Amino acid sequence: MSVRSIFHVLLVGAGLILTISATSLAPVVAASGAPAVECVPNPARSLVVATVPRVQGFAFQVDERRYRTGRSGTVRIEPVTCPEGVEALAPITEKIDQGNGTTATFDAWYGSELIERERGDGTLYAAFSQDVQVDLKLVDLADRPVARDAVGTIVIKGSTGALEELKPGDSTLTLHASRVVRFSNGLVSKDILWSVQSADVEGNTAVNRGQVRFEPRKTRSVTVPLMLFTLRVAVRDVILRRSVGDRVVVVSPDGSKRGVRLDSEASGEVAALARGHYLLRASGGSIAMGFEQPVAVSRPQEAELTVISRADLIIAGGAVFSVAIGLLVVGWRLRGRAGRPKQPVAPLPEEHPEGPAVRDETGRSPEKATT
Repeated sequence: MSVRSIFHVLLVGAGLILTISATSLAPVVAASGAPAVECVPNPARSLVVATVPRVQGFAFQVDERRYRTGRSGTVRIEPVTCPEGVEALAPITEKIDQGNGTTATFDAWYGSELIERERGDGTLYAAFSQDVQVDLKLVDLADRPVARDAVGTIVIKGSTGALEELKPGDSTLTLHASRVVRFSNGLVSKDILWSVQSADVEGNTAVNRGQVRFEPRKTRSVTVPLMLFTLRVAVRDVILRRSVGDRVVVVSPDGSKRGVRLDSEASGEVAALARGHYLLRASGGSIAMGFEQPVAVSRPQEAELTVISRADLIIAGGAVFSVAIGLLVVGWRLRGRAGRPKQPVAPLPEEHPEGPAVRDETGRSPEKATT
């Protein structure tokens, strides 16, 4: 290779290096952000913002101007035309305490396309959902108050499908009470219907599902009647049918137990039982053997528990002893009869083919005598 060729190669290589360096050092132009929303004053029109439902004190901003709704839940705003529409509307206070345990929460704008037009009056709507604090009052079927600690978790379901649980000891909860729905005739703040699904009492539920229904905006205090029944228990022994025992233990489905003292007639009452299945066992007194016996409670009712008393054991033991003695006596008699010597049996007289044999005075038949 000649010197000229080598020099040419070096020049080409240097040019490539300079080109690559220049490309890597060139600045990268980033995309600029979206332009700010610009609204144009338009005094020829009239615009109003209204809240659904009516909410006083809702603060919002339009084209960098702030407004607040009055008692009627409305406010008139400066007439403008905003090409970006809803981008020009900005809520400032999204949660508003309306008092009496009610809170309004901003959800969405409706009719924002109106602000994009250059002509025409109209109303823009700010939709709110509401949450309401509800108190539950527990009573029995006789309308007597039931202590909250006697009932476990209470489950409540809304018409939207939402489930809320009221933990043991709590009697107040906040529920979603309304939502805005668009109909052909406009926007409506619609109530949400709630229903009590279950009220746990020792593993059983004390309510019929969906029987207690209410709307929080209309009913702030809800009375929940609990189906609690009284079970009358009597304990009797199995043979003599006498009253025995002085205590009954009730085992609930959740494993909890409660004891009930019995009176002199071995009877007692188990109060405030929810509909369901229980296991009962009697003890004490002259009971020798007690067993867990299932009882299904669905109304005020009576149950009789059967046990084995000491008297039953004595009677049963005496009967078994008597049978054993009887069997021994019968066996002894049968064995004694089998041990006696057998008496010889005299042979039967032979029958003559022509009739009964005729014997002479010596006792022999004439044929044998002739022979």
